[in-house]
Amino acid sequence: MKIGGNEELIYRAVLAKAGVDKTKLNEIPVKFDITPLLAGAVDVWPGYLINEVLAAKEKGFDVNVVSPPDYGIDLYADTLFTTEKMLTEKPDLVRKFVTATLKGWTGAIAAPEEAAQITVKYGSKLTYDHELAMMKASLPLLQPDAKPVGSMDAANWAAAQKAARRCRLSKSAGRSHQSIHRRFSKMNAITLATRLEATTLSRPEPLVSIENLQVRFDDVVAIENLNFTVGRGEFVSLLGPSGCGKSTLLKAIARLVPLANGKIVLRDLNLRVGFMFQKPLLLPWRTTLDNVLLPVEIQRGGKRGRSNRSIPCPTDAQYGSTRRLY
Repeated sequence: MKIGGNEELIYRAVLAKAGVDKTKLNEIPVKFDITPLLAGAVDVWPGYLINEVLAAKEKGFDVNVVSPPDYGIDLYADTLFTTEKMLTEKPDLVRKFVTATLKGWTGAIAAPEEAAQITVKYGSKLTYDHELAMMKASLPLLQPDAKPVGSMDAANWAAAQKAARRCRLSKSAGRSHQSIHRRFSKMNAITLATRLEATTLSRPEPLVSIENLQVRFDDVVAIENLNFTVGRGEFVSLLGPSGCGKSTLLKAIARLVPLANGKIVLRDLNLRVGFMFQKPLLLPWRTTLDNVLLPVEIQRGGKRGRSNRSIPCPTDAQYGSTRRLY
C-alpha cells in the first residue's frame, strides 16, 4: 500500500464499500517499483490502469484489475489546486496556467502519437511504445462522459469528501465541504474554458448592458422589456424561434435600427462592434455610398458623417432609376 496519497484513500474507500475488515489484512508499505508484485511477494498492488497495469502486461504478466468504480468509488485525478490568496492576487496567472493545461490535454487527445514523442524527450528512461500505450489508455478516462476536458461535477466532489470522512483522512471535512461548494461554480468555469479570453475566475466586468430595451416596427413589437449584460470574455448565443427578435437585437446593438425605449450601453469606449449578416445582402434602405461607409459609421459610434477622402459613386445614369439598392 502506498501511504498518504490518493491511492490509500481509494484503497480504504474500496475496503469500506466491500465490507472488508482491514485488521485481517497484512498491509505492506510499497513505493513505485512493481517488482514485489511480479515476484509474488505481495498479492495486491495499488496502481493505475495507464501505468502499472501496462508495465505488468509488457513484462508478460496477466493482470486482474479491481476497479474502484465497480464499488462506487469514482474520484477525480490530476486536479489543479490553488489558494484563495493566489486567486485574488494573481487571477491572470491562474487563468493562463489552467488554459495552458487544458490546451495541452486537448492537443494530446487529438494527437496521442505526437504527445508520446514529446514526452520521451523529457525522460532518459522513457520509451515511446510505453508512453503511447499510456496515452491511448488515458483517452477513455479523460472524457468518460463526452464532456469537455476538465469538466467537474459537484456531486462527485461531495462523494470524494464523504469517502475521505469515512476513511478518516480529512481533519476538516465541514470546512472542505463549504469550500468546495462555494468555489464550485468558479472552478467549473475555469475547467470548461478552452480559450484564455473566455476563462473567468470571478464575474467579468460588463461590456454591453441592455436595459428595458424595446424595439418596434410600426405596430409590431420586435423586442419588449429586454434586460441583460455581456461581460468581458463571455461568449453569448441567442437561441429562439424565427421572428422572436434575435437579429433585431444584434441590429440594435450595432445601431442599425432605432430604439423605441430603453438603452444599450457600451461601457468600453474602445469597444468595436462587428456584425455579420445572415445573408450577404446590402442594407436596402441605404444608398450605395451609405452602405460603403457603414463600417466607418459603426466605428464612430453610429454618428453619421462623410470622410474627407473622395469615393467614386455610380451615377443615376449608370443604374437607371435604381440608385437605392433593393
